Amino acid sequence: GVPSSALREICILRELKHRNVVRLYDVIYSESKLTLVFEYCDQDLKKFFDSLNGHIDQQVQHLSMVSIHSIEPEELSLKIQMAKSLMLQLLRGLAFCHAHHVLHRDLKPQNLLINSNGQLKLADFGLARAFGVPVRCYSAE
Repeated sequence: GVPSSALREICILRELKHRNVVRLYDVIYSESKLTLVFEYCDQDLKKFFDSLNGHIDQQVQHLSMVSIHSIEPEELSLKIQMAKSLMLQLLRGLAFCHAHHVLHRDLKPQNLLINSNGQLKLADFGLARAFGVPVRCYSAE
């Protein structure tokens, strides 16, 4: 059979259409496997931070150990703008999910995807739950 987490993810993502939620384009089911076709995103948030001069943990440690005044104003401004943009996109995606009675329940950098335009997308709704008004689909369609 089909794993319940896959069914849950399919049902939830069919209902959630938002620029900050990864788009599920198609579901292909055969006797031996289930294939979910999603919009393409280049990387997740962890890989994105890793590509910016080291691991995310090192970035956080570095910023906590240095004085804000020792960072070039332009560099600091860019980092702040990037952080604000990513946080705003994350909050918009979460607000949309919550407005549609869905709790993600597995937020982590690996489940936040970034496309080539720098747009953040919530992904991996396998642990998500509908609350209040139920999501319409819970069959194996």
